[in-house]
Amino acid sequence: MVCRDAFTHRAYPVNALSVYTPEESALNAMGEGEPNISPSLLHTLTILGTAHHGHRLSRAQRSLSFVPPSSTQAKALRDFSSMLRSPLTLRVC
Repeated sequence: MVCRDAFTHRAYPVNALSVYTPEESALNAMGEGEPNISPSLLHTLTILGTAHHGHRLSRAQRSLSFVPPSSTQAKALRDFSSMLRSPLTLRVC
């Protein structure tokens, strides 16, 4: 396996990939294009991929970039911004 050197833009060797678990070996085999992955392991990887996709989709749908903040979140944002705008007061004990 090689990568590109940032300065010379030539091929630069990298360490070999270490595969420890059956899931990692299945992912490595998929990346290498080997079709002989056990069906049970492929099923496990599919379930993990689906769960990851669902988690990402859920986070995107709750993102403040797409959904307006709830009243609790809006109050917290207002309080925080007003705290930043107010002058700092020092307490001397």
